Order: sequence, then structure tokens, then C-alpha cells
Amino acid sequence: MAESKPRLRQRTDGRLDRSRDPGILNAALAALAEHGYQATKMNDVAARAGVGKAAIYRRWSSKAALITDALVYWRPDLMSDEAPTPAASQAISNSSSNARPATTTT
Repeated sequence: MAESKPRLRQRTDGRLDRSRDPGILNAALAALAEHGYQATKMNDVAARAGVGKAAIYRRWSSKAALITDALVYWRPDLMSDEAPTPAASQAISNSSSNARPATTTT
């Protein structure tokens, strides 16, 4: 009788549904803007994105990796080796101050 080898489960390429990534990145930036880096919790990001925490950790190994990707997702110019010009810095400053959600007190 032939000896059978245990078969390992074959993983397929592209197993993750990447359509959730933008929502997770948006949720990470929203949590960062609201709480700051230290107080941003992965549970909060997951709840805001409508995913489980495991879905985040399958894509990013840590909070630092998630926040880094979120910042680069919205600001790809951060990956540039060139120093920003004064005009570009002013434009970024103006656009970021306009992009912040308004806070209301009740």
C-alpha cells in the first residue's frame, strides 16, 4: 500500500478582498484625526470601517503600518524625496484645514 503524504491547504493568490482597503484607510485617518496616534485603537478603526479587527490585521501588521499606509494613500507626495516648495506647503496647509470635519457641541 502506498504511503500517503499529508496535503497542505493550497492558498490562492489575491485571497483578500481589496475593495475594503479604502474604507479601512479612511476610518484610520478619521480615528487619527479625532483621537491622535496614541489614543487611536484598532477596535475603533474596525468599527468605523464596518469590518472585524482580523480583517485589518490580515492587511497590516501593526497600527503604525496602517497609519503609514493611510497617510500615503491620501498624500502620495509623502513618498517623494524632494523637499516641498513653499507654495506647495501653503497649498497643503490650506487644503488640510478645509478638509477637517466641523465639530459641533451639543
